[in-house]
Amino acid sequence: MAGRTGRLYACLVLLAVGSACALPPPGTRPPPAASADERSVAHENSLTGSTGWTRPAHGSGTSGYAVPATVNSGQSIGVAVSTTSPTYDVDVYRLGWYGGARGRLVRWDHGLPGRDQGKWTPQTFGVTGCQTCVYDPVTGLLEPRWTVTHRFTVGRSWLSGGYLVRITTPAGDTAYAQFVVRDDHRSSQILAVLPVNTYHAYNNWGGKSLYPTNSVGPATVAVSPFAGAATEVSMERPYASFSAIRQDAETVAFLERSGYDVTYATSRDLDREPALLSRHRVFLSVGHDEYWSRAMRDHVESARDAGTNLLFLGGNDVFWQVRYRRGSGGDDRSVLVCYRTLGIDPVAALEPANSTVRFADKPLYRPASSLTGTVYTDPILKEPAPWVVAPTAPAWLLAGTSLSPGGSVPGLVGVECDRFDPGDPVPASVVIVSDSPVVKSNGVSSRCNSVYYRANSGAQVFTAGTWSWEDHLDGARQNADVVTMTHNLLARFGAPRR
Repeated sequence: MAGRTGRLYACLVLLAVGSACALPPPGTRPPPAASADERSVAHENSLTGSTGWTRPAHGSGTSGYAVPATVNSGQSIGVAVSTTSPTYDVDVYRLGWYGGARGRLVRWDHGLPGRDQGKWTPQTFGVTGCQTCVYDPVTGLLEPRWTVTHRFTVGRSWLSGGYLVRITTPAGDTAYAQFVVRDDHRSSQILAVLPVNTYHAYNNWGGKSLYPTNSVGPATVAVSPFAGAATEVSMERPYASFSAIRQDAETVAFLERSGYDVTYATSRDLDREPALLSRHRVFLSVGHDEYWSRAMRDHVESARDAGTNLLFLGGNDVFWQVRYRRGSGGDDRSVLVCYRTLGIDPVAALEPANSTVRFADKPLYRPASSLTGTVYTDPILKEPAPWVVAPTAPAWLLAGTSLSPGGSVPGLVGVECDRFDPGDPVPASVVIVSDSPVVKSNGVSSRCNSVYYRANSGAQVFTAGTWSWEDHLDGARQNADVVTMTHNLLARFGAPRR
């Protein structure tokens, strides 16, 4: 017997003895393994892509999350799945470019036995039928503590990147889990750090996030204007939405379409590993990177002061200081903590430097401007605004574009954006790249800025200062001038296209 028929027979044998089997979908072939000299972004993206990862999430009877959510190649990873279906399928996709498919199927495990561990219905509080869930009514922390239902080894041929696990049932339920594969043994020109802290801050799976606007259920210790929100959230739970991750896929697609030498990590990796940035020329903060731990900030500033270049492609970056703690069943960084108000933070009195407040507030007095050169304009904009080139914009940045001082890119500023304020602590060499008039949602007029500076170490830093920059790197809103400027930045920072 050969091909799918032989594999089907083998699966029947395995099922007869109570074991799971992995049966590929009809008409598919196993993804080719990459040799050591082929482990490059350019080679990876020359492989045939898959669009299955774009299937919308559907139904509420199935959900899951990866444990741990970041692994090195060759390590084991688990998926904790809850489903009311007797069986479910797992398909694992790596996100990239892949000729426009922007994902590639790298593994499939089908016909896995289902297990009902609890169900959350959107816009409700609590998880029904969850025997393992633990809820803290003071902080609003909900921990599912589900059993890992499927485990596999991340192949050593799997390139560093963001991965999505698609979970489907015969009835049509579709859910996703996310994880990142690192490459701790390889240097690369660019380290792209995915903002999982921010993902979980906004994630309201189970009924509560760090925001009152999408939190429901009983009151917590949080006070106005965040009353009703959680002050602690689990980083080991499903995502209620993948909108933020899909937005950041625009940056990933841009990097991989261009063939940059890039590897990936997460906020938690940056917190955990002081030397992480020493193996890379450029630290790239992807997307809406709002929530940083003290260690993250320390490690990035130390890297800058040692010569590592920094590229911030979002807005409202480095705004809230958070910390981690060990959950009731997770690792030492499985709970994200942000009380926002000094008086209710239980460690603030004894450990003021670890207080979870705005970086600019007491007792931290460490505004983002000393790192990024900008501060958040708060609140959000009434509507997106044109990005206007400042008279001081460097010529090398504008090279190859249609832009010149006074020119603009429509809609590039928004929804959250930053400004340069000379009254804040800023590096002495800051250069204003853009100066854009905006109107905030409260009707107040303001200005938003992109900036560039060179640190005393020689490291270069660019801050886009707008949440929408990465939206213009790929996809329907791609803008040729934004793409060219980003290429110019990376080349200037020592990471030219391959």
